[in-house]
Amino acid sequence: TEMLAEYGRRGPCFELLLKANLLKLLGILSREQAENEASGLAGPNNQYREPIMKSIEFIHNHYDKPLSLQELCAITMMSRTNFCRHFKEVTGRTFSQYVANYRIRMAMKLLAQPELTVTEVCFKVGFNELPYFCRIFKKYTGTTPAYYKKNAY
Repeated sequence: TEMLAEYGRRGPCFELLLKANLLKLLGILSREQAENEASGLAGPNNQYREPIMKSIEFIHNHYDKPLSLQELCAITMMSRTNFCRHFKEVTGRTFSQYVANYRIRMAMKLLAQPELTVTEVCFKVGFNELPYFCRIFKKYTGTTPAYYKKNAY
């Protein structure tokens, strides 16, 4: 935004300021990449990244059904301990946190559809109990699903 504003004003030396901001941005990205490589999360040398990404794709395709840690361990051919550790390294969340967060994001999209009730959305995104869905939704969004639906339009 700062760079866009600078470009829009086109004040004295605006090109120089834009280049300086661009260099700063490149420096930050370069530093981030170096930190990721040092932690083993980036690049081809992390043998666990591909199976974890495969498990994430599986979650995204099956979030509306019951998902078990055991099932994803089998898919990735990893032990429970290894899967949990590497899943958290790659995603920054535990398996259950990631699944709940993804389901809530999908619920938010569905709640914007006027023809669906909160209960229908609850079951469409893979929650089996309405009270649990409402509690988790509020935990992640700060509001209830009903309030969110009412104000989504």
